[in-house]
Amino acid sequence: MSTGLFNKIQKLRAEISKHDNLYYNESSPEITDHEYDLLKRSLAELEGRYSDGGNIRENDPQNLVENQTVGAPPISKLPKRQHQRRMLSLDNAFQWDDVLAFLKRTSNSLGYQYDTQGKLESDIPAFQFDIICEPKMDGVSFSATYNKGSLKCAITRGDGNFGEDITANFLQVLEVPRTVSYQKEFEIRGEVYINKLDFVALGDSFSNPRNAASGSLRQLDPSITGRRRLRYCVWGGYMDGIGSHFELLQFFRSIGLQTCAKTKRIQNFIELRQYYNEMYTIRADLPYDIDGVVYKIDNLSFEKLLGESARAPRWAIAHKFPGLEAISKIEDILTQISRNGVLTPVAKLAPINIGGVLVTRATLHNYNDIRKKDFRIGDVVLVKRAGDVIPKVVKVLLDRRRPNLKQYEPPQTCPICQSIVIDVDDAKICSGGEKCDAQNIEKLTHFVSQNGLDIVGFGNKQIEDLYNGNLIKTYSDILELKEKNDALSITDRIENRKGWGQKSANNLFAAIERSRKVPLHKFITALGINHVGEESAKLIAKHYVSLDILERSSEVPCFFDELQKIHGIGAKTAESLAMFLRDNKVMIKRVGEGLYVQNDVEPENLFLKNEDELHPLYKKILVFTGTLQKQTRIEAIKIAENFGAIIAKNLTRKTDYLVSGENPGSKVAQAAKYGVKTINEYEWQDLVQSRS
Repeated sequence: MSTGLFNKIQKLRAEISKHDNLYYNESSPEITDHEYDLLKRSLAELEGRYSDGGNIRENDPQNLVENQTVGAPPISKLPKRQHQRRMLSLDNAFQWDDVLAFLKRTSNSLGYQYDTQGKLESDIPAFQFDIICEPKMDGVSFSATYNKGSLKCAITRGDGNFGEDITANFLQVLEVPRTVSYQKEFEIRGEVYINKLDFVALGDSFSNPRNAASGSLRQLDPSITGRRRLRYCVWGGYMDGIGSHFELLQFFRSIGLQTCAKTKRIQNFIELRQYYNEMYTIRADLPYDIDGVVYKIDNLSFEKLLGESARAPRWAIAHKFPGLEAISKIEDILTQISRNGVLTPVAKLAPINIGGVLVTRATLHNYNDIRKKDFRIGDVVLVKRAGDVIPKVVKVLLDRRRPNLKQYEPPQTCPICQSIVIDVDDAKICSGGEKCDAQNIEKLTHFVSQNGLDIVGFGNKQIEDLYNGNLIKTYSDILELKEKNDALSITDRIENRKGWGQKSANNLFAAIERSRKVPLHKFITALGINHVGEESAKLIAKHYVSLDILERSSEVPCFFDELQKIHGIGAKTAESLAMFLRDNKVMIKRVGEGLYVQNDVEPENLFLKNEDELHPLYKKILVFTGTLQKQTRIEAIKIAENFGAIIAKNLTRKTDYLVSGENPGSKVAQAAKYGVKTINEYEWQDLVQSRS
């Protein structure tokens, strides 16, 4: 085995172990379920190459292939307890070929021939055994033991051998029986979860229902668990005298334990596929969150024959839903209003898990798109999510549309201030301006955001609360907030408002103080001027250098023409900036006095004193595309700007260089068409290091 392959496996195992700990112990995963599944698949592929076709190589120095863990070792302050039997995880299937491979593998292991090669779906033979299909609930796995009619202990899965003793907390879960009528010892295994609506009622404490269930179940104070409305469902267990999984669940149900009503026993592949499609289709309508379905061989003696691998049973498999899309229902179409008055329609969805995140809102782009795709309230729709991008509604499933759903009509008046909505180009605009509270709140939110003053911990909810409480109405109110707060009666102060407190108020005042020192381009961006984004603000700040020069220049009649001479500043941007500076002189002066607006001077050593020794990047126009390997794009842009380069987002014939990384997209062909020189990352590094 090559050292490189060995190192890759080690590195990937360490990364997965880190994410296991964040998921199982911290209830605060950094990546989505879909991204985690991709890591696991990559590891399985590397291990497959390493194990030389399934046979562990003798020179395996750390037994990498067999040393597969389940979950993560428990590290909380709850006492540890060993499982009577190892509590394993499940292998995953992502495609139907994976499911067929599982069926063939298990059939052949049991002595049955099951060949699907080249067969149509309708011709795939029936199974020689029954299969249990059940929804894969996205919660926290547990095992619990009853003896002499009483609950003795409940344990989280942990690392499969040891878990956390959650007995006291488990008794706080809704409908968990303390006693049952059956007197002999038996073990149940299942999932603790939280219904989607109960999760939404919790607020923003957790990113998804699974994290909420995990964090609530592992509290040191059981009374906190009891307030979270957790539920449970039994999907397996162990007891004497029963021969099938289905009969086991029936017995558990008969003595008062909760099992899943959607569990079904099937005999052939067509039924199996129908079950998967049904669960995928109705998942948005289920009260709980599921991320796939589970298939199990419904014969307990067969389970023993098939056995298990290091981390998963060989008699069951989880068939995961696609990670980045799901089916949901449009419950309502809401209106979002930007700081510039633009109305944007947003779909309120039946809560749905997409890639490990519970989605309740999705963009509908604009009203023309609603009309074109005929989105209606009550429609069942396909929703897509990619990375951190806002989820979007892709299309209507017309075959599931209920009769008599009305076409959606865009609002004629603003839902917040009732001002008339006007059409500008393809956009709908609230004409209320400063009379519209929604626009004002969005402007203030933008002012304190990362693109503006970057006041840490000051988000939209805090802005809205203080705005509605008449504590802030303008930008200068934010900068004078502590003084205004000190002048109030004690009962009216921020620290005594609901949801605040002395510590959070002090943190806010300190964050405002830290943000008073701001570069000119950030100040311009923070003002929220229409058509003036961060890139435009950088160009303007670099040209005028200081706020004083910019203000004095704006009073000159030729200011509009002067702005357009700056490369990258078009007529719309120039007109919008000129009008804003003309109409808001008093406001800008007052806000500027509350800040230390730093001059946007070119950094030291930008170029040598002799003009003949200017760096080759000085005043050159650059566009970046693709992924750089040696540095991030942000790092590369900062380096370029330090040498006096001008960074543009879009290619034009005036562009000097297109810096191209991996997967560059269409810009390379566009550069060739315009005659713009394209350089790769190595040529870029040479250019940065040169001085000619």
